[in-house]
Amino acid sequence: MKSLKQRNFYIIYNQVPHGSSEKVDKLLETITSEFKKILDVEVLGTITFDPTMDFWTSLIIDRESEISKTLKHIVSKLN
Repeated sequence: MKSLKQRNFYIIYNQVPHGSSEKVDKLLETITSEFKKILDVEVLGTITFDPTMDFWTSLIIDRESEISKTLKHIVSKLN
């Protein structure tokens, strides 16, 4: 019989309004708290939403864009 490997669970909040208000921050804290009641989770980061940003151009062409930096930071937490 194979032993079951413990799984790690992570949260990445996506499309959070850029320059989010205290109200949004409080909501994310509440959601995280509720998840933690059920699962042992770690928040890896937040990807902000900016309607003026072209996601693919920022990610593929501009490797120093904020979205690229955010994703690199999130991935670094997995290593």
